[in-house]
Order: sequence, then structure tokens, then C-alpha cells
Amino acid sequence: WVARGRAMARAKATQEKVEKGEVQVAFTVQSKEQRKVMDRRCQGNAEMNDYENVRKRVELADNLQINEQITLIWELLPKNPQQCITKGVYLPFARRLFVHLMGKGAVTPAEMQETIKKDWETDSGGKGYIEQADFYKAMFNLADIWVDTIRVKDYVRFLRSCYVVLRRSNW
Repeated sequence: WVARGRAMARAKATQEKVEKGEVQVAFTVQSKEQRKVMDRRCQGNAEMNDYENVRKRVELADNLQINEQITLIWELLPKNPQQCITKGVYLPFARRLFVHLMGKGAVTPAEMQETIKKDWETDSGGKGYIEQADFYKAMFNLADIWVDTIRVKDYVRFLRSCYVVLRRSNW
């Protein structure tokens, strides 16, 4: 019962993080048939969103290996004197990631620009810049949406693929 008590305490702490907005869990439920024709951005797996799996996914946000990959991406990007990412850096960064994830021509340039604009508002919290903590949260949420498992190695692999694409960029 001690182990169960600890698990319940962790689950409660996880739930509080979600409620406070410290971690976001994004998902859309669909059938296997829909997956074949549905835009990749809208896909999800209902099994990943039961209470236990949501708790596990939220715990991944504190994983050292995952955070190391996010740090590598953060370190690639130019910062302003306050060590924040500006909109001028974010826009090309987001375009590169968008094309990497969606493929060229998946949406119109106007649709891509509109999506990136909305992402900027969300990721910056309307502040006009992105601090390191905001960046970590945004990158973890991106991985959480795109990775189909709850395995650390899959989150790391996804983030590493983003890093490789971004590393080739001239900032």
C-alpha cells in the first residue's frame, strides 16, 4: 500500500501540473481507418490518453535524456541579450521544423504561416519572446504530439531528428 500511495501522490502531482498548464497533453482520438486518410497533425491514439499513460507522458517532461536533446536544440538558436528567442528567430526555426515534420507542399504557404503565427502566440505566451523554460515546454509538447509511444528512446529519436535538421541551418 506504500507503493500505491506513492503512485497516487505522483498521479495527483501530475494532474496538478496539467491543470496549472505546466505541461500540456494534446491528443485527438480516431480509428485506424481514419488514420489512413487523416492529416498527421490531427492523429492520436486514445490508448495514450488513459490516466496511467497521461501520467507517464507527463513524467517524461523531467527525463534527463529528453531534456538534453531539447537543450541541444536550444543551444543552436541565436538569442537576444536577455537569452531569449525572438520572433525573428522563431519564424524560420518553426518553418524548418514544419517542413521537416509535414513535408514540403503538405499545406499552402499561407496555412503554414498561419499555423506558425498561432504557435508563436502559444509558445511565447504573448510576451514577444520565448524564454528557455517556455522553449522546453513547447519542444516537449511537440515531441509528445508526434511520438506514438511513451518510450524515452522514441522521444529522444524524434528530438534528435529535429536537431539534425536545424543544425544544417544558417542562423
